[in-house]
Amino acid sequence: MEVRVVLVALALALCGCGGDSASTTLPAGANGAAVLNILHYNNSNSALVSNDDFGGVARFATVVKRARAASGDCLLLSGGDNLGAGAQFQASLEQGPPFFEATAMREIGVTASAIGPGEFYYGPDTFARFLAGLEIPFLSSNLDFSREPSLAGLGLVGRRVVTVGGREVSLIGVTTPRLAFTSTPRGVVVDEQLVARVQAEVERSGPLVVVLANLTDLVSARALARQLRGVDLLVSASTTEVLANPGDLLVPGDQVAGAYPVWENGIPIVLTGANFHYLGHLQLLLDGQGQVLSAVGRPTRVADARQAEGVPPDPILEQRVETPLRQILALSATTVVGVTEVALDGLDADLLARETNLGDFLADAMLAEGMRLSASHQVAPPQVALLNAGAVNSHAVLPVGQLTRLDFQQMLPFASFLVVVPQVSAAQFKELLENAVSRVEQQDGRFAQIAGFQFQWDPAGTAQQVDDQGLVVVPGTRVRSLVLTGGTVLVAGGAVVPGAPSVSVVTLDFAARGGDQYPFRGAAFTALGQDYQQTARRYLSGVLGGRIGAGAYPESGLGRIIRL
Repeated sequence: MEVRVVLVALALALCGCGGDSASTTLPAGANGAAVLNILHYNNSNSALVSNDDFGGVARFATVVKRARAASGDCLLLSGGDNLGAGAQFQASLEQGPPFFEATAMREIGVTASAIGPGEFYYGPDTFARFLAGLEIPFLSSNLDFSREPSLAGLGLVGRRVVTVGGREVSLIGVTTPRLAFTSTPRGVVVDEQLVARVQAEVERSGPLVVVLANLTDLVSARALARQLRGVDLLVSASTTEVLANPGDLLVPGDQVAGAYPVWENGIPIVLTGANFHYLGHLQLLLDGQGQVLSAVGRPTRVADARQAEGVPPDPILEQRVETPLRQILALSATTVVGVTEVALDGLDADLLARETNLGDFLADAMLAEGMRLSASHQVAPPQVALLNAGAVNSHAVLPVGQLTRLDFQQMLPFASFLVVVPQVSAAQFKELLENAVSRVEQQDGRFAQIAGFQFQWDPAGTAQQVDDQGLVVVPGTRVRSLVLTGGTVLVAGGAVVPGAPSVSVVTLDFAARGGDQYPFRGAAFTALGQDYQQTARRYLSGVLGGRIGAGAYPESGLGRIIRL
């Protein structure tokens, strides 16, 4: 009978082996059974250097090598999102290929990986630069790369076959259908029929199948498992979730989402925490016909040697990756670009739910730079600015004092560029704001920090719902009033004022293309040729003279967004 192993939301790699025909030996188990050892991790997010006692790719490499030494040949699987927005990946961009992330994956012996949103944060061209010369399969059965020339010739496929202990293992990848809303895949086409695509590959594979699906969370992985047939193992990925058993050591603050493995529809599911914090180790016991008899294992915490079960860093990864990366980051950390006289609130709980002074500063920068650049790009000067708060990555309050280049790299890490969308009707502008406040309860990245107007919203109103084409399927009633800075009223009493004028909007290209489900619906926009990190720094050094004043940006905000 065929055995089918599906690893969801993870990328794969054959431990200690590479290529299509790597051969390993399965150690014998009890009564002649064989044991297949599977190591895995997910959502490493370019977090190569750790600032505390947990994570760090050099420590992670040591944990991998010790696991291999103890268990023999095995699979090493990556669940995708190998790249992450932030200062560390920007250092890779400055260095150029091979990126630090690619060097790390090659050294630890990753054989294959799922493709997640992180791979496209800086667009398909940057993903292609990362892949150049890497020779590690990146798999997704539901992505079509034919419209992206930089990726079309790189051999990105849905399935790859390796040999383990004389048995063929088919590796199958699948990517979240929400890719276009959470990243920048540009011309990469996403097939949302995940079950059909995966099941079709499973039927063409065998006898042992591993499917990698980066679905971003455990709930989605379990939903997929309920619909698949002939699957014995599913490996999932998540940025925030950890599966573990009683007695397993955890990184402080981590919450356990379920047992390791958790079962759904008779299928064991595994995943680990993000940022090189854990190495998962699953053992599949196979009978003589290759059927899976059991699945047991645990996550191993990656920690400094001073911690329980901690390890020293691997010297090769420390020399080739962590040391040069730290040097680049240290230079950025000492490059002062301005001063703030007021603490800037960048906490996720605030940025994604209400107006903050950091949000005011960033939105003002977008509006000012949009107005400055509009003439040279022959587009109507923007009157308002919308910043999807998920684009801000500070996760903290920036204290009073100097602001460095590293602060801005960490705070504004994405490859997001200023665009102007002219002639947005008052009705559509209200829809954009309804989207901004439609998922505040979930602390969703679509919440907007704004400039050029004030609006009031009521959480008791109906939350707008938008489909994947940006069409409003449930009109929102949360936005109650909307007034431009000059006094022009666009919305009153929850309704668009008759004869209300259109507005010119400056926003990020991510939102203008429909990211975070902003219903621009393909509206024409003009790119201004400047990313939002450059925008904030230019505004600080130019308009503000290098100083963010407490009077201009009080901690309580400027009263632009009023929650009723």
